[in-house]
Amino acid sequence: MEARDTKVEPDLQPIRTLKDVDMICHLWQQYTNVALLPLANTSVTVRREMSIFNNQTLSRVEGGANSMLQRVADGMSWKEASNAVSDNLMLHSNNCMANDSAGEAKKE
Repeated sequence: MEARDTKVEPDLQPIRTLKDVDMICHLWQQYTNVALLPLANTSVTVRREMSIFNNQTLSRVEGGANSMLQRVADGMSWKEASNAVSDNLMLHSNNCMANDSAGEAKKE
C-alpha cells in the first residue's frame, strides 16, 4: 500500500472489510450479553473471567481494525481524501435534491 501511484484511485476494499469486522464485533457482544453472561450469573468469578476474556478479545480485534484503517488513511493523500469526501457530499446532495423533487411531484 505504501508504494503506489498517488494519481490512481485508492483501494477502498479494506474499508468494506472493516464493515464486516464491525458487524462481527457487534454480534459477538450481543451473543455474549444475551447468551453467555446469563449462564454465569451464579458464579461471580466465572462471570468476571468471561468479561475479561471478552474485553481482551474485542480489544485485539478493534486494534487490528484500527491498524488497517490507519494504513488505508496513510496510503491516501489528504487531497485524495478531501476530493473523495467532496464527491460523496455532492452525490448525496444531488440525491437528496432529486428525492425532494420526486416527492413534490407525487404530491401534486
